[in-house]
Amino acid sequence: MLYRPNRAAPHAEYAAPFTGVSLLDPAIYRKVLTSLPAPVLLLTADLVIAEASDSYLASVDRTRQQLIGQNVFDAFPAPAGEPYPLEASIRSVLATGRTHHIPLLPYALSPAADSEDVVQRHWAVVNAPIHDDHGRLVGILNAVEDISETVHHRTQSELAQAMAEDLRRRTEDLSLDVQQYSTALGAARADEVRSSLRLAALAEAAMQVAAAESLEALTDAVVGRGLQVFGADGGALAVPAGPDTLRLHITESLGEPARQVFEEIATSGSLPAAVTFRTARPVLLGDRQAGLSFSPEMAQVYDTAGKHAWASFPLQVGATVLGSLTASWDTEQDFTTGDVELLRAFAAQCALALQRLLHREQEREAARTATQLAHRLQMSLLTPPIQPDHLQIAVRYQPALRSTSVGGDWYDSFTLSDGSTLLTLGDVTGHDLQAVVDMAQIRNVLRGVAHVKVQPPAAILTALDSALQDLAIATFATAIVAKVEQTPDEAAAGLRTLRWSSAGHLPPLLLHASGSAELLERPADLLLGVNLGGDRHDHTVTLHPGDTVIFYTDGLVERRHRSLSATLDELPEIAASLAADGAALDELCDALLQRFGSSTDDDIALLALLAHPEDAPRTVETGPNTTTDDLYAYQPAP
Repeated sequence: MLYRPNRAAPHAEYAAPFTGVSLLDPAIYRKVLTSLPAPVLLLTADLVIAEASDSYLASVDRTRQQLIGQNVFDAFPAPAGEPYPLEASIRSVLATGRTHHIPLLPYALSPAADSEDVVQRHWAVVNAPIHDDHGRLVGILNAVEDISETVHHRTQSELAQAMAEDLRRRTEDLSLDVQQYSTALGAARADEVRSSLRLAALAEAAMQVAAAESLEALTDAVVGRGLQVFGADGGALAVPAGPDTLRLHITESLGEPARQVFEEIATSGSLPAAVTFRTARPVLLGDRQAGLSFSPEMAQVYDTAGKHAWASFPLQVGATVLGSLTASWDTEQDFTTGDVELLRAFAAQCALALQRLLHREQEREAARTATQLAHRLQMSLLTPPIQPDHLQIAVRYQPALRSTSVGGDWYDSFTLSDGSTLLTLGDVTGHDLQAVVDMAQIRNVLRGVAHVKVQPPAAILTALDSALQDLAIATFATAIVAKVEQTPDEAAAGLRTLRWSSAGHLPPLLLHASGSAELLERPADLLLGVNLGGDRHDHTVTLHPGDTVIFYTDGLVERRHRSLSATLDELPEIAASLAADGAALDELCDALLQRFGSSTDDDIALLALLAHPEDAPRTVETGPNTTTDDLYAYQPAP
C-alpha cells in the first residue's frame, strides 16, 4: 500500500480532477511500465491515460494507440444506469492521496475493440497515488487482475446449491402431489403411486448426495437415505486408498466387526466391491448361494455382516472408475430390471458427487502443502534479532487469522561494517506462496546491497530497486530501512541518531522516555518495484536514553470498516499508555498485538528498538522473541 504521511495537510487538492498541464511525465515511466508483467495503467492527475503495460493491453484486448491520450472514463465508460465503483475508487485516491482497493469489479468488455459482442469479466483493482518529490499527487497507478475464472467457479458452486434447493422444493411439491394423487385414485393405482413415492424419495436422496461435503456425509446420504429407497439395510462406499487397495466407508448397520475386517480390501480380490471397481460392471448376488458361488471370500462377509443379498455398482465418470457402491439387504432379492436401472442411475449421481469431493480434497491438499511450504520458508527468515550494546531490539510476527493464508511481511536487523545497526521491515503485496518467495528474495537482496557498501538508507533502497529490476523480481512492496548511528560527540552525550527512508511505508512510532509519543510522519517515497527513477530521501531524529521506536506493517492499523487515519491517530496515545504502565519492551510489543491484532485479517510484523543509557551495562531481556517458533506463535485466538 502507499501511505501519504502528511495527514495534517488539507485534502482539498484531491477533491476534484486536476486541470491544466499534468505534472506527470510519461516518458519517465514508459520503459518500466510497458515491460511490467502485472496489468498496470498509468493515469495523469487529470485522469488521462499516459501509458499501459503490455499485460494490461492483453487483458482488455486493446492496443496502445486505442488507449493512450484518452480520459480513463471515456476509454472505460460507466455501465448505463449503474453505480461505477471504478470512478469512486479513483476519486477517492485523488481526494485522500491514499491507495484504494476494489476487491470485485464486474465490467463487460468486447472481445475486440470493433466488436458489438460483450463478455462479462470480473476484476480486482488497486488504485495507488504517485507523488512527486514535494509530496504532490501527480498521477495514479491503476493495477488490475482478471479474476473472472475464480468468480465463475464460485458462481458455479452457488448455481449447484441453487439447483439443489430447487430440487428440494420440487421434491416437496412432488410429495404433496403424490399424496393427493394417492387419495384420488385409491387402491387401483397403488403400485403406480408407490413408484412415484420411490422417485420422490430418490430425488430427495440425490439432493443430499449433491450437497455432501465429505466421504462420510456422502456414505450416509447414499446408503442411509438413497439405498433405503430400494429397501437396502446397509452398504459401503469404496474409494482407492493406494495403487492396490480400496478403503471402504461402511455403514454402522453392517456392524463393527465388518467395519474392522473390511476397512481395506485389495483391488485384485474377489469381493463385489473390488470386482466392480476393477471391471466397471455391476455385481448382483440375490441370495447366499449366489454369493458363495461368486466367491469363497463371501462366506466371511455373510458370517460377519449377516446380510443375505448384495449388489455392487461402479462409481464411474466417463471412462474413469472412481470407486464402487455396495448395498446389502436382510432378505433375498430378485433384482428386477427396473430396480437395476434405477440403482445404476443413482450410482452415476453418486459418482459425480464423489468426483467433486475427491477433486476438492486434492485442491485442499495442494493448498495445505503450499501453505506449509510457505510457512516453513517464512519461519526460516523470522530470525531472532541482534542485540547491539546499549540497544535492545524486539520483534514479533502474527499471521493473518485466515489459517490458509500466508503473507509477505518481514523484519530484519544486522550490524554493518561501520558499527551502525541496520533495521528493515516491509510488506510484499499478496497473500500466497509467491508473496513469501518474493519477500525472501527482497530481504536477502537488501542484506547484500547493505553490506556491499555502507550507505544511508535512501541509497540502499535506491540500489535495492535497481537490483530487483536487474534480477527480474517483479513485485511491489512497501519497506522502511533505518540505521542507528552515533558520532563521538553523541556518544559523549548519550545520544544517537536514527536515520531512515520509507518506500511507501507507514510512519514509525516514537515513544519518548518522558512518556509522550508521536508518529514520525515524513514524506514517503515510491514503493519498491515501481522503479520510476525518482529520488529517495533520508530522515533523521535524535534518540535519547529510554526512547523507543516501533516499526510496524499495515496489518496492525488497517481495519476493513474503519479509516486508516482514525487508527493511526489513536496509536501514539494507546502505545504511550501501555508504556506508562512500566511494560518492558517485549511486554509492550505483546500488549500492542493484543490491543490491535485481535481483529485483523492481515499479517502483522513489529520491530521495536529501545535505547538504553550508556553509563552502565544494561540487562538484556529474554522474552518470547528468543526463538523463531515462539515468534511465529504470537497470534490471537480465533
